[in-house]
Amino acid sequence: MVLTTFVACVEGLTGVEGNKPVYFVGTDGPVGAKWIDFSGFYEMFSVLVYSAMFHNAIPVLSEPVADKRTLNTIFRDAFIVCGGAFWVIGYIIAWYFGDHIEQSANLNWEYFVGGTGRPSSNGSGDWVDVATWARAISIFVVCFPAANILSAFPLNAIVLGNNLLIKICGPNETSRYKKTFFRLASSIPPVFGALLVRELGIITSYAGILAIITVLCFPALMYLSSKREAHQNGYFNSTHYESVGSSDVSAYFMVGLGVVASTYVLVNLLLGS
Repeated sequence: MVLTTFVACVEGLTGVEGNKPVYFVGTDGPVGAKWIDFSGFYEMFSVLVYSAMFHNAIPVLSEPVADKRTLNTIFRDAFIVCGGAFWVIGYIIAWYFGDHIEQSANLNWEYFVGGTGRPSSNGSGDWVDVATWARAISIFVVCFPAANILSAFPLNAIVLGNNLLIKICGPNETSRYKKTFFRLASSIPPVFGALLVRELGIITSYAGILAIITVLCFPALMYLSSKREAHQNGYFNSTHYESVGSSDVSAYFMVGLGVVASTYVLVNLLLGS
């Protein structure tokens, strides 16, 4: 996505006027975008938090690390690399498509022709004689997010179903029928929900509210709870995992920030709809 858009930007800026190759049908060149625009911040914020939600996998990712004291550096660098990559992808695509960008940006690649082909002679607006490699890129970019979600959905449903089974029936429950019931209860509602709400932007915006609570509130509440239980058991020593954020003040601040942020996003989404 970045490479094709970047090439299209370069060609659009340096090509000869009137003879520039068309990379995306309906877009002649970079439309441009503001560096900063807070008008849609509430929509972006929830999606941004959702995209960075991986702390539930931290125990698995941390287990192979021999020196646990380096975990802070590892995860900090991971956030910097991911954040930088997201910024590059977001800005280049926003700069090229401007207001014509779809809520799910990959859908813009439905019109990707890679500088090949020509308009149909019948005036229908269709593009003909497009190179096979350009068609392949278009199909791949448009279909990849759906294929990616399709592969991850069963795994998430199984994990949620197993967690609900353990929480409701206890860790020693082995009934196959109960396990199947909870897995179906985890997987069927999203399928029916998708039939009612088809816009991915709306889904991610509202799902992002839960992500804000999960990312900002739950870890802080777990910190306060585990610290209180450790003190009740006579354990007051610090660990290698503690940092500047390891304090009651920071934990309560994150809980408050999560509550305020989720309320702010929800109110703006309801008013905007």
